[in-house]
Amino acid sequence: PIIYYGDEIGMGDNIFLGDRNGVRTPMQWTPDRNGGFSRGDPARLYLPPIMDPVYGYQAINVEAQARSPSSLLNWTRRLIAVRQAHKVFGRGTLTFLYPDNRRILAFLRQHENETVLCVANLSRSAQAFSLDLSAFRGQVPVELLGRSTFPVVREGPYELSLQGYSFYWFHLQDVQALQAAAQPVPELSPDYQTLVMGSAWTDFVRGRSCTILLQDVLPKRLPQQRWYRAKDVALRGVTLAAHTELSADGQSWLLGLFEAKLAGEQKPQQYFVPLALDWKEVRLQPAPVQAQTIAKARKGPREGTLYDAVADDRFILELIARVRANDSIPFGNGTLRFRATSAFAKATPPEAPSVRRIGAEQSNSSVLVEDYMVLKLYRRIETGIQPEVEMGRYLTETAGFANAPAVLGSVEIEQSARRGAAVAIMHAFVRNQGDGWSFTLNYLDRYLDEAALVAPSVRAAVPEQAALPEPEVAHAVYLNQMQQLGIRTAELHRALCPAEAPAAFRPEPIAANDVAQWVKRVRGEARAALAALRRASRTLAPAARELAAKLLGKQSAVLERIGAEIPPSVGGMKIRIHGDYHLGQVMVAQNDFYIIDFEGEPRRPIAERRAKDAALRDVAGMLRSFDYAARAALDAVQPQPDRMSELERLVEVWRDLASARFLQGYLETVAGSPAHPADPAAADALLRLFVLEKALYEIQYELANRPAWAAIPLRGAVQLLVP
Repeated sequence: PIIYYGDEIGMGDNIFLGDRNGVRTPMQWTPDRNGGFSRGDPARLYLPPIMDPVYGYQAINVEAQARSPSSLLNWTRRLIAVRQAHKVFGRGTLTFLYPDNRRILAFLRQHENETVLCVANLSRSAQAFSLDLSAFRGQVPVELLGRSTFPVVREGPYELSLQGYSFYWFHLQDVQALQAAAQPVPELSPDYQTLVMGSAWTDFVRGRSCTILLQDVLPKRLPQQRWYRAKDVALRGVTLAAHTELSADGQSWLLGLFEAKLAGEQKPQQYFVPLALDWKEVRLQPAPVQAQTIAKARKGPREGTLYDAVADDRFILELIARVRANDSIPFGNGTLRFRATSAFAKATPPEAPSVRRIGAEQSNSSVLVEDYMVLKLYRRIETGIQPEVEMGRYLTETAGFANAPAVLGSVEIEQSARRGAAVAIMHAFVRNQGDGWSFTLNYLDRYLDEAALVAPSVRAAVPEQAALPEPEVAHAVYLNQMQQLGIRTAELHRALCPAEAPAAFRPEPIAANDVAQWVKRVRGEARAALAALRRASRTLAPAARELAAKLLGKQSAVLERIGAEIPPSVGGMKIRIHGDYHLGQVMVAQNDFYIIDFEGEPRRPIAERRAKDAALRDVAGMLRSFDYAARAALDAVQPQPDRMSELERLVEVWRDLASARFLQGYLETVAGSPAHPADPAAADALLRLFVLEKALYEIQYELANRPAWAAIPLRGAVQLLVP
C-alpha cells in the first residue's frame, strides 16, 4: 500500500492554484508561519501553503496531531505497526467470503499458521451481516488494533455489525491461547452418558446409576473443571463420602461431597458438587445449564438433564433463604449449618433477584445475586476453619473494617467441635470498576499507547511540544490511587492487630526464632530456584540466561547474603494477614479500594494459612504484583522492536514510582502500630527478605509454566542478591 505525503494527517490541497509546476505542496508541520515548512517571508514563497479554514496548516498539522492519541496521524501509525507485525498482509493468501449483505466486503488472509479476517462496510450507513466461519469453529476473533476479544466462533452464522465506512480486522486465535481473555467455552457437542433415575435422590444414591456416575462420568468430568486442583495427577477413582438432600417448593437437590483418589497420594481430595435434575432435554436447556451438564437423565419415557446445581437460580436463592433462617440439616455424620452474620439483616434483598455466574473465578464458583450479594461456593473442601470465613466474620462483626465487603453468612459442615469445613460464603455486593490488576493494565495500556505514538522523528522536530511529561506528572492520578491502596492495606493490618482479641487474632511478638525460620525458608527457596535454573539455563531466552548466570556464578555468596542484614530481633508483632495479596485481590470502587478474598494461598494447608505472620509479607506480595503488571503491559503492546527498549524503561519508571507511593501510603498509616517493626532499618531488611522469597518462588513457577516470563522474577532476585 502507498500513502501520499500529507494523507497521514488528512491534509488537503488548494484546488484554485491549478498546477504547482512540479513544486511540492508545503508539508504542514506546525501552526506557525508557513506551517513550519519554511521560515521565509510568506510573500516570497513560490506558492503559498494551504490556508483553507478546514484543511489549512493552522487546523491540520503534525504537531497538533502528534499530541492527540485519537488523531488520524496516530491512527495511521498504529495501522502501519499492525501491518508490520503480521507477515500475513504481505505474504498471505487471499480468500474472499460472501456475507449475506452485499454492502460488506469480507476476506481472509492466511500465512503459515496465522489467519486474519478482514471485513469492511462499503456503505455510509450502519450494516448488520453474518458470515460462514464454520471452518474456524472454536476460535476467538481478536481485533488487531485494540486487542479486544469477540465471541467465540460456533456452529451457524457469525453475526456482526459495522458503522458506515468502518472495518474490522481480526486475528483468529485458538481458545486455549486466550483462556485468560475469553469466556470458558463448553464442548460443542459432548457425548453425555444417560443415567436412569429413580423416584427420589435416595433411590439414585443406592442404585446402579450412582455407581455409573462415580465410575464412568465424574472421573472424566472432574478434571475438566477449572476448580479441580489435581490436573497434573492421575485420577484413580471417585467415591461419594457424604450427601444430603435439600428441598424447597417441589424442587430438590443432592448435595454431594465427592472424594477424588489420586495416584501416589494416600489422602483423597474432597470436592463439593451439588446436583440438580431437570426434566428437559439438554439441547433445550438454557446456556448456564448446558455449560454445567454432567449427564443425561431418563425415567421411563421422560428425558432430562443432570447438572451442577450452581447453574440453578432456585438452588442459589434457597441457600440464601436457609442462611437467613440460620437453618441446619443432617449431612453424612455431621450437620450442614447455614449461619448468618449481623450484617445479613442490614442488607436489603431485591424482590425478584437476578442471578449471574461470574466466569473469572478459578479455584471456586462465584455467583452474583443482582446488586445484593456475591455467593462463593468452595469446591475443594478442606477440613478445618476456612480462613476467609473466619477473617471475614472478624472484620465484619468485631473489627468493623469498612474496606472489605461485609460477610453476610456462610454454609459450613460441622462434624465436631474441632472438625468442620466451609462450603460457601456470602459477601455484600460492592459496586466497583473491576479489580486492581485489570485497572492497572488498562491504565498502562493507555499510557504506553500514547508513549509509543510520540515518535523520535516528531520529538526531534518539535521537542518541546511532543516530549512526554515528567513521570510524576504523567502518573499523578494513578500514583495518588496507589498511595490510597497503601493506606487501606495499613488500615487492614491495624484492624488485625487489636489490643484485645480472640486467641485466633491475638497478636504475638516476632521472636528471634521466627526470623531464623523465615531466613531458613528463603534459603530453601533459593536452593530450589538455583537448581531449577541449572536445569533450564540452556533453554532460557538470552536476557533471562544472563540474569541466571549472575545468580549461578555466585551461588555461595547468594546463599550467605540471604538474611545477613536482618538483626536477630526485629521487633513488632505477628498478626493474621491476607496471605495472597496482589493487585487482583483489591476491587476499585469510586477512587477507593476494597480488599477481597481472604482465603490465602489455596495450595497451602489451612493451618499455614491461619498462622500469624509478619504484615510485611502482604506488602511484599503487592510490590511483586507491580513488577508483573509492568511485564504484562509490555506484552500487550503491538510489536515495535525499535521502540521496545524505550517502552521498557518507561514501565520500569512507572513500577518504581507506583511501588514507592504504595509504600509511602502504607508506612505513614501503619506508623506506631505494633504490627510494624519500630526500627526502619529492620523493617526494610525484613521487607526485602519477603520480596526475595516471593521472587524465588516465582522463578520456580515461571520456569515450570511460563519460561518466557522467567526474566521478571530473575531481575528482582538479582537486584536483591547480586551487588
